[in-house]
Amino acid sequence: MSNKTPVRIYVLWHEEFEEGIELARHIYHWFRLPSAEGIPVYPRAWNPEAIENSGRTELPDPIEEESCLHNYIFPLVENHMVASLDWRDTIREFAEKHENGQKRATGTNKKAKTHLFPIALDDNAYQLPDEVARLNFIRHTGWQEEEASERLLTRMTEVLCRSLRSELITADNTIPASKDPLASSPANQSITIFLSHAKADGTDVPRELKEYIQSQTQCNTFFDETDIPFGSKFADEISGSITTESAGLIVVQGNHYANRPWCREELRMFLEPRYVNSDDKKTGGVPPIISSMPLVVVTELKDGKPARTIPELGYATIVPWEPGNPRSAVVTMLREILFSVFYRFLCIRTASLLEENEDRKNQSIIMNFSPHPDQIEFSKQLIAGKSGRSLPAELTIFHPGHGLTEVEMGTLKERFRDIKFEGFGHSCTGFEMDRDLKKDTTSLSGEVLSVSAGNSPDLLHTGQLEEHVVELLYRSLEPLLKRQISILYGGSMPSLEEPDEPWKKPANFTTVFLNLLFSTRKRQSENGGAQAEDKKEKRIISRLFNLSAWQYTRFVTKVGEAQWINTCSFKKILQPEAGIPEEEVLPDTPTSDEEAARRDRNTAFCLTKMRKTLAEPIEWPIPENRKFSFQCIGHLFIGGKITGAAGAMAGIWEEALYALENGRPCFILSAAAGAAGMLAKWLLDPPTEIPRELTPEGFENDFSVYYENELKSWGHSDGIPTLLHPRLWDIINDTRKKGLGKVMNNGLSDDHNRQLMSSKNFSEIAYLLERGVLEVKKKKDQ
Repeated sequence: MSNKTPVRIYVLWHEEFEEGIELARHIYHWFRLPSAEGIPVYPRAWNPEAIENSGRTELPDPIEEESCLHNYIFPLVENHMVASLDWRDTIREFAEKHENGQKRATGTNKKAKTHLFPIALDDNAYQLPDEVARLNFIRHTGWQEEEASERLLTRMTEVLCRSLRSELITADNTIPASKDPLASSPANQSITIFLSHAKADGTDVPRELKEYIQSQTQCNTFFDETDIPFGSKFADEISGSITTESAGLIVVQGNHYANRPWCREELRMFLEPRYVNSDDKKTGGVPPIISSMPLVVVTELKDGKPARTIPELGYATIVPWEPGNPRSAVVTMLREILFSVFYRFLCIRTASLLEENEDRKNQSIIMNFSPHPDQIEFSKQLIAGKSGRSLPAELTIFHPGHGLTEVEMGTLKERFRDIKFEGFGHSCTGFEMDRDLKKDTTSLSGEVLSVSAGNSPDLLHTGQLEEHVVELLYRSLEPLLKRQISILYGGSMPSLEEPDEPWKKPANFTTVFLNLLFSTRKRQSENGGAQAEDKKEKRIISRLFNLSAWQYTRFVTKVGEAQWINTCSFKKILQPEAGIPEEEVLPDTPTSDEEAARRDRNTAFCLTKMRKTLAEPIEWPIPENRKFSFQCIGHLFIGGKITGAAGAMAGIWEEALYALENGRPCFILSAAAGAAGMLAKWLLDPPTEIPRELTPEGFENDFSVYYENELKSWGHSDGIPTLLHPRLWDIINDTRKKGLGKVMNNGLSDDHNRQLMSSKNFSEIAYLLERGVLEVKKKKDQ
């Protein structure tokens, strides 16, 4: 699981509801943005009857209600769930917690609350117990229809937006209502969306937006053409609406918008940051919390004419106008309001953490928006003016997300040289932990980390989606890539075009690595690519190394190599390189059933050669250095299949075997379950007898067993399951005598390895991985 967070979304469904996984992934992609920003979303799916009939005992991880301030539960209620006695009891328990939470006074109560919003997928949904049936369901009975999911996301977004906004208003007693326009509104007040437009561009678009909001949502709108009483002062009415009612602003940017002074003034009033805890005498010394209202820009340019843009729009989300489809703009606005409120909760929590750190609380500003130069300058002046104190020379600004990209950071650093910028996601690990590594300026340029990752068949039963493995990779590798490390991974390269519906396709982990590389390489190319101190060679800019075995090499084309040459380097393990006798070398496409069977044998053997190569020194020419060579500084193992492997054994196990036998530093995680999770479990608590999965009876992939004698006749002992599995068992047993620290050889102590292998907290994993790699680097350089 990711960091501790004040808000989580849980999507629940009966595992027999096959469409549940796709719907849950769609919900994830809406509320959880790229780079693991936004509100965390987790699945909980199981089939109680199947578990009982099979004698199995595993259930999904329980919902960690007490570790989160607000848990939003969305059951996908259909016939399977209604008919299941276990599910009925489970949902009834959530309904009772929901009712108790609604009755509780929230002004001083800091306990976790459960919010239940059932989603009715058919008419039988209302046959749930009375405690549930009397709640107001989100109706989604036409879920098979085209665009039905979009309608559901709109309803969920508004429900969350209203509920969470109400919770912030009533619970945040550290912020005086007189100074916070959000807190000055009644908790049950509807959301008001302000519509800003230039009359010269016409009123058709804002009118259509207003009509949709009023007919399809429970929100209000402020549209100056209809909402300013005759005889009222125009400027006063608009100013008052912005500061006391609106929760969000939609700018209809037509050809004339940028040229209208009053439109610019509306923007200025709306986006003006507010120092929301400036009068907080109760908790003196709390870092300033600066808030700004969310903004969405709807672009509607006509006749292909050029139009000016407006710098004040900053990082605003842009939605192209589609006549007759106002939903996209409105639901995006609701999501921005939701995120803004969510980030306010993160502001409060970050301020609480900083209170415990005397050195940092007086040197920090906390914002609920991505820092923009103009808003930073205004915020500094605002704080200095209202607090009567000058800001410290060294200042840290905390902001949403997990850190700015190097492009954004470079722009801000040029203007604010004495300010540090830190994402909320990084502050979640605990400031002492962060500071421990931030003092270390060790560069990992020229070092390569091997990553073996795959989706786990049991991932859903751990309460995670494959998107959570992506999050884990992103959080774990980002700190290392900022130190200029390179990544070695054998996955397929992605399409250059982003998929329209990523929730319908398997996650491509290579995309994660490339996105991380692109976001960190700008500074490297400016600094890390400069001549090293000895002036004899350039430092290596982070890149991706792609090693693939025969049969998988057909996906690597010259077009692809040329396309990615500046970011990724490719190497192939073909049949001759794997040591397959010339007479046994096969064509890429088999011409008979007999050749097809032998192809599987050769594929397994090439995979074995590839995995052995990863644990050895490798020569790999790259554009910056034609003689570049390396031995991986470490090997990271995440998830992966246990059965149905294409090689001699589960790929992660075989790769770990060769790395551990060669004394290479290894980092094995259980957070994503799968083969790595099972191996971590054995290493943490070695079984008294060899596990069935490591015995011949446990091999599901038996073609390599069938060819065992033939492989031996080639003079090789590798690639033979009956020999490989016992060797892995020997290493597991070694941990009894040597301890995890020595067996892993990864710079971490026994206790830290236990922590790493068992942790589900992604920030903790990232910290331990970075710490271990830096220790390995220091030892290597001694």
